[in-house]
Amino acid sequence: MTKHKLIHMLIAAVMILLAAGIAASAAGNYGSESDPLVTLSYLNDVITPSLKTESKAALDTKLAELETQLGGRAGGSGSSAFEVVSVSAGQRVKCSAGTELIARVGNISCSADSSPGLVDGTDGKTIDNGSALAKNHLYVVTIDGNGFKASESAKVLIQGGYTIE
Repeated sequence: MTKHKLIHMLIAAVMILLAAGIAASAAGNYGSESDPLVTLSYLNDVITPSLKTESKAALDTKLAELETQLGGRAGGSGSSAFEVVSVSAGQRVKCSAGTELIARVGNISCSADSSPGLVDGTDGKTIDNGSALAKNHLYVVTIDGNGFKASESAKVLIQGGYTIE
């Protein structure tokens, strides 16, 4: 299940729960012997705007929480799709856990303070600090702060959070 499907399912669940809670609240306050009916105008003028306002606020809050939990964006950089990132010689790229990268142009090597530095999803091996990254292999960062360093100008496809130093 992709992150987007999970987010959409959680958003739908939140909206259903909010609608049920507001409907239960409205049902508890109205419909007494002296006021037995709920009119269409009451639903349109009172309940619907209230439901929209409260559900939007709750949805925005929950979406922000989910983006924080699933996105893991470091320094605001990162994307849910691969993006081409140019790195100059000597620059280091630190990535968030879960970030994926593919070396395309230039020579880059693993830069990590802990082991494993990166996981090579193409070969199913781990890459340690200082080891060269093969072009066109999919690498996954499993520990925040691990990444790569360019020994010459390079282009890398990155999906996820990262910072360039």
